[in-house]
Amino acid sequence: MIEDIIRKILSEELQKIKVEILEELKEMQGNNNVVEQYGETLTADKAAKILNVSTSKIYEMARNPEFPCKKVGSRIIIPTRRFFNWLNNSYK
Repeated sequence: MIEDIIRKILSEELQKIKVEILEELKEMQGNNNVVEQYGETLTADKAAKILNVSTSKIYEMARNPEFPCKKVGSRIIIPTRRFFNWLNNSYK
């Protein structure tokens, strides 16, 4: 009786983990597609076009520590995978 309950709980938890892993794999595959399309990094101009905002808005967003970018002098470099992960997760 107790063993059956434990098996059922474990089975449900394993199913949840399986779904999470499959979602992560799909996201990773999607990230590879965006890298193929946009390259490893985005400029502020490219990111602005993707988000349909101005370049100055991207620089404003870059001041937020959650925005995925690296500052190089006055320029910002945006890793494509991190950018699309950030974008996808900001709507969840």
